[in-house]
Amino acid sequence: MSYRRWVLNRKAFAAMRAICADAPDRYKYIHVGPKGITATDTTAIIRVSLPQVVGELPEPRIFPLEQVKKMMPKGDESVIMPEGLEAKTTGDYTVPNFDVGIPDPQDQICTITINAERLIDILKGAVEVTDHSRSLVRLRLYKDNFVRIDAHRDNGGQEFLGMVMGTNYDGHGIPGDAPAGTVPPPLTKETEKCEEGKLRLPVFEGRRFRD
Repeated sequence: MSYRRWVLNRKAFAAMRAICADAPDRYKYIHVGPKGITATDTTAIIRVSLPQVVGELPEPRIFPLEQVKKMMPKGDESVIMPEGLEAKTTGDYTVPNFDVGIPDPQDQICTITINAERLIDILKGAVEVTDHSRSLVRLRLYKDNFVRIDAHRDNGGQEFLGMVMGTNYDGHGIPGDAPAGTVPPPLTKETEKCEEGKLRLPVFEGRRFRD
């Protein structure tokens, strides 16, 4: 019996970033199903929705991480995945109910919209300064719409403090907030606005000179 295969694009493979190097072997795989491509190491989880699918969906499958790493396509190409393994817990892999593990939007406590590249740059700076083996940082959200990042430091070590402003975003292009069962209208440049905030940085006055 022939088996219908999953077809994935490059963006789908971003889910692998949820799996750290020392993740349990039982979680070193990606799960592909109707809701997307999912991966976890039990500390982090990423789900990327499916690329456009034509016709009936295949059965959910899991694919070992080392196998998947070798299959990542380049550019806009797509890759036809092998048959894969049945998406259920076995002696080799643990497959949880991902739908239960991902919280519902109504359970969120607070939100902030932020430029991901800027946040990555700040966090990389924190990693360069801290000597902690797990690169511990603490993120604090402020009512003025910014994030402060402080890195762990040993006794006598150098301190790291970073701040990055949130982005004032007016649109519906970020999923996770829409009520269940609703479909937002198509995105256009006119339907969303995006403007990064600015930190309040009082300026010291210089010397005043008389004419």
